[in-house]
Amino acid sequence: MADRHAGLSKVLFLGRRSGESDLGESVRRVIDKRAEVVFQTPESHDEAACVIVDLNDTGLEEPGSAQRRLVDEVLLKWEKLPHVLLLGAERRGMTEYNRDYGPLGRLSEIQLFTELCPEYHSFLPLPCLSADIANLVTACRDQVVRDNPFLGFASAVSDCGSLAGDVAKWLGKLSVQDSRSGGKSRATTPWAEAHGRELRHAAGQLASKSTSNGRVVTVFEKATTIFGTAGEYTLPAVVESKKRDESHGRIDFHIQLYSLLIGLVRHKKRLALTGEGCVNVCLIEDNLEDSRLYLHRFRLEELLTGYVGQDRVRFWQWDGGHLRSLKATLESELADAGGAQPAVFVPPKPVSSNGDGSLASFDDIDCVVVDLLLKDGVRYYNGIDFVRLLTNTHPEVPVIVLSKSTDACDLKRSFGGGASYYILKERVLTLLDHYYDYLDELGKLVWLIRDEGLRRNLLGNLRYWHFKRDLLWFGNKCYHIVDHAFNHMSNVWNITQQVVYPLLTRPGARYEDDDLYAFCAAVWLHDIGHKGNARYGVPHEVRDAHPLLSAELILQNQLDYRIPLQHSADRGSNPYSYPAFTRERSGIARLRERIAERGTLTLVEKVALLVAFHKDNCPILNSESLELGRIPLDYFEGGSRSGQLNTLESIVGTDSNLLKYAALLRFIDGLDISRYRVGDRNERGERRRVVERDLAFHFRALRSEVERLVIAIQLRPGKSEEFRRLFFTNVRDAILTRQHVPSDVRREQDSFLHGLDEHPDLETYLQLVKHCCYLSVQTGHFDLHASIDRLEIGFLPGAAPRLHVRYHSNRSRAELLDSSVVGVKEYWEPEAKSIAAHLLGFKSKDKDHPGYVMDKLKKSERILSEHWFTLDADDIVLHSSDEEELRRGDVTEHLQATSRP
Repeated sequence: MADRHAGLSKVLFLGRRSGESDLGESVRRVIDKRAEVVFQTPESHDEAACVIVDLNDTGLEEPGSAQRRLVDEVLLKWEKLPHVLLLGAERRGMTEYNRDYGPLGRLSEIQLFTELCPEYHSFLPLPCLSADIANLVTACRDQVVRDNPFLGFASAVSDCGSLAGDVAKWLGKLSVQDSRSGGKSRATTPWAEAHGRELRHAAGQLASKSTSNGRVVTVFEKATTIFGTAGEYTLPAVVESKKRDESHGRIDFHIQLYSLLIGLVRHKKRLALTGEGCVNVCLIEDNLEDSRLYLHRFRLEELLTGYVGQDRVRFWQWDGGHLRSLKATLESELADAGGAQPAVFVPPKPVSSNGDGSLASFDDIDCVVVDLLLKDGVRYYNGIDFVRLLTNTHPEVPVIVLSKSTDACDLKRSFGGGASYYILKERVLTLLDHYYDYLDELGKLVWLIRDEGLRRNLLGNLRYWHFKRDLLWFGNKCYHIVDHAFNHMSNVWNITQQVVYPLLTRPGARYEDDDLYAFCAAVWLHDIGHKGNARYGVPHEVRDAHPLLSAELILQNQLDYRIPLQHSADRGSNPYSYPAFTRERSGIARLRERIAERGTLTLVEKVALLVAFHKDNCPILNSESLELGRIPLDYFEGGSRSGQLNTLESIVGTDSNLLKYAALLRFIDGLDISRYRVGDRNERGERRRVVERDLAFHFRALRSEVERLVIAIQLRPGKSEEFRRLFFTNVRDAILTRQHVPSDVRREQDSFLHGLDEHPDLETYLQLVKHCCYLSVQTGHFDLHASIDRLEIGFLPGAAPRLHVRYHSNRSRAELLDSSVVGVKEYWEPEAKSIAAHLLGFKSKDKDHPGYVMDKLKKSERILSEHWFTLDADDIVLHSSDEEELRRGDVTEHLQATSRP
């Protein structure tokens, strides 16, 4: 093991003289700086931990060249090497390497499987960031045992070979003949009759070159042939260059085959994940037997049914008579009139294998395909009307518009009505791939929920909330701060996909469906409390208590938020509706009582608890109570700080999975720093003006609160003036000049209070001071968010999950390190820091400053490190606009250099 670890610092670069090209020099410079590796000579490549192949090297185009032989030799061993990284294949064009047999002839295969099975492969097209190469090599160096991304390539081909065999058999049945045989082209299916020319071109392009009497004997004789050729046509550059070619129809057919292959592989993966092997598609079409759509359905059924004993795609049609009856049924459901008959679907006739007399309802349907133009007798219908009705009545069922129209207005109206996808009829082979593509874009984490009812409900909620955004955000009392509306929720959901999905799909990972559903729902609902309620309506109260307000909204409106009544405890009247919540009887107190009485948690209670504890000052663990800032009063029994503190641990127990999900939500929520949360320059300017006015308003409220305290304490005139100076004038001046209340002001206040006979109630006062400090630093946070274009999160290779966080900025390295360009600070910090120092942290002479991301981690470090992942400060990266990477050490070096006399 020790010898292997020593070899992990060695990299072999195969390019023009291993580094004399511009690319080679760039790779060497960055890897030398970041990865601290040793470049090997080509003769010693057997010991290399990472082999980088520069496909831009012109020497690789010559089959007999020494460089080509060396690359061939390395590629033949790729399954035995820890890592092989191919650079530049897309830019050069895969076709240049497919003219002859040999290892380089398999590059299009590799490219295809990079997209089909990314868990097996690693691929960096050019142009790419040299820093990406450095990160990959660093991971190889730091990890003692590294899984080879190419390991399993052969098994992947074998695993998918039966899929390619299905395609081969299907195309073989078409009996496409070469015109040189003297016979006319003929085909055995309606679709082949319509596409005979495409198939003849496909046969000539894709078949083996062996012929018998001029007739093509086999189409797609080997699995690798179809994968390799389809992979060739996935390259954007190749496709773009071929579009203007006279053989465009043939190229389009290859692209469809590639899309079909991806759909088949994705379906097989979904089958392994959920155990469900059939996609039930409902067709809303006026003439299924004679229309062109029927031919498309027929060819899909012929290809996709009967695979390993299960249907791949099964088609259904409305069994209630005319289209007007289906429309009336859906309209009745939407109006909630009751008495509407449930929709019933039957297999369309004639069918190839589904004539078993079975019936289906919307509970069985996975996808609806709607024709854009429908006719029922003499009456025409717009398919978009059905799209709108289905989106509102059955949001859990994605709707795909299938039409021959390429009009941009039709596309716009389709998506505006709620369509999930729009597919041209002549490209129907892409249906399965696009169906899964849409679901993955919506959130592939949903598919880890094994319970079909919960999964469909969550899928429906995600679609519904995308089109009914007001349900999540119908009022905001904190309108002046960074966005907490739909954009923020969508960003947090995307971060969740990047973090949680890899964690839960690791070998041995365990989770409960209820807990995962509650977590996913909490991601979307955690900030809805910003609208306030009858109890809290002013900004400083709403900002402080919004997690609790979100939880109370969910408890009171479970059905409005479409959280299923899964357990028997949910049945009957809602116990959280009446009486209304109060500070003394808040949602947290009511939850604690009911859970203690019943001993179990309902689904809505799990969602509410995760939401209620997502903010930093809402304690998850009992041990956190001394480490957090000022905890809202509602989390104490009786609404008094003398009452028992309700932590999440004290409510659900120490072994509950909700503890780790709450910690994860808190961390992920804090990662969302993005320019989309502050809008463009005009919106940021308006926010600044609103903050200035709001700060002035809250200073007036602070003065009024101080006057109220003067009267309540009944101070003598001399003492009254001192109280006003200590608790208002000094505080206001400190916030306006320093953006925080310094410790000397607080000490004076404490000394004054100790001299009083009775300690006043300062709850409202302290809340107002905190909010004024919070408002005073918002301008810097607007600039911080505006400087970040996107966030990338991934996991470094290894047995234990280790997170890697990278922020991409639109500012240069110098700007990110200069606090005079953008100064960022939290309201409790004495000085503003640069963007890099704020995000990454640094070390000073007397203190270790963790940085924003690490500080978020430390709030729940014990839970996250025990159950989820670890994160090292060096794994947090800030990428500048001039392609420089900043880490914590760079900030420390910069501060030390600039502080020298």
